[in-house]
Amino acid sequence: MAVPVALDRGLASIEAHLKQLGRPLTAFCACELRSPEPFSEGGFDASTGSMRRGSIDGASSKGR
Repeated sequence: MAVPVALDRGLASIEAHLKQLGRPLTAFCACELRSPEPFSEGGFDASTGSMRRGSIDGASSKGR
């Protein structure tokens, strides 16, 4: 994305784009997340909680 957006808004935009292309949500396989400053441990947990609970379409979000 040319302009940074909130994580939930960005994921919704990616989902809409993939649907428009007729691609499954699993076609989105990786992204780079950036923050303007370091997170506290609590801030990191709050910002990534939805990813740890499962990613788009219920696919696993576990690292390898």
